[in-house]
Amino acid sequence: MAQMATPETTTSPSAQRKALDAADEVVLEYVAFRGFNEVFRALNAARADDATRRGAYDATFATDALLKPIQTLDHAALLDAWDFLSSRFFRRLDAEMTAHAQALERGVYRAYCVAAVKRGERQKATQ
Repeated sequence: MAQMATPETTTSPSAQRKALDAADEVVLEYVAFRGFNEVFRALNAARADDATRRGAYDATFATDALLKPIQTLDHAALLDAWDFLSSRFFRRLDAEMTAHAQALERGVYRAYCVAAVKRGERQKATQ
């Protein structure tokens, strides 16, 4: 059985891109097999868009994952988004960058509290 590449074992960007392409192909095959035609089309469109931006990191998903729960005052979703980002990205940072990630975390939670107070929902600010 072929071993999947992980961020710990894959070091070069080209190797990472190959691993992502292989994973995409597996997912595409699965959704096609299951008959999820809309998902298949959406994934193909997203892959085409990704191919035009290769090499550039698009942080839209991360900012959306953090800003939407702040805007909707969804504390659980905010915690889930932060936990996901932390476990996938921030835990691999060196000491200096970890300090920046921790400052970002404080800032995100402060933004949530400010949004809650501005909307008159102080109880959400103390969660």
